[in-house]
Amino acid sequence: MFEAKAETAARDWPKSFRSDGKKRYHAKGKQNSITKNRAGSIGGSLLKRFTVTMNYAEKWMLLKKNSNYSKPFYYNLSGLTLAYNGSIQIKELQDIRSEKMSLKVPESGSTNKNSSIVIDPVFKLFAAPKIVIVELRKDSPAALAGLQIGDGIIKINGVFSYKYKLHEVIALFGSKEGKKISIEYERGDELLKTSFKLKKVL
Repeated sequence: MFEAKAETAARDWPKSFRSDGKKRYHAKGKQNSITKNRAGSIGGSLLKRFTVTMNYAEKWMLLKKNSNYSKPFYYNLSGLTLAYNGSIQIKELQDIRSEKMSLKVPESGSTNKNSSIVIDPVFKLFAAPKIVIVELRKDSPAALAGLQIGDGIIKINGVFSYKYKLHEVIALFGSKEGKKISIEYERGDELLKTSFKLKKVL
């Protein structure tokens, strides 16, 4: 595992010194496996605030704050942690234009003025990746809205969840405090709806 060394004012971190004599602050963890005693992941929302230098030979990472360091930090304002798990069956109405179909309307002056054309709806059936709730923060907006671990997310703000990439959903849930999120989800054989507003907790 890597030892993180950040050039920040974290006064309570153990100190070491760089080769040029300047102080270096670092947080040193135990040598645990990835699946044991895992506290979480350091994602792009945090790392983008630093210029990162990786020293693979000595197993340490140097973080030097950059121009993004002081920007507001929004993290999981919904309380949901999502993951792909299985698939869902989607029945989607097709736009006839996507099938390269054309309609002919009687020209002006035609004696057949009462003609009408009826087109039966065309549906497409397919399997799509299923987004499932795998963690739920207690008393979070999503928890208070009635969502539970194991619920499958079908639609987000009226859009089928399969049309989002997972990182896009995560970004949406950390976008803006007060933003309303509507969710259609399945629990067992039931299809349910709920909504909540994003709330800052950090």
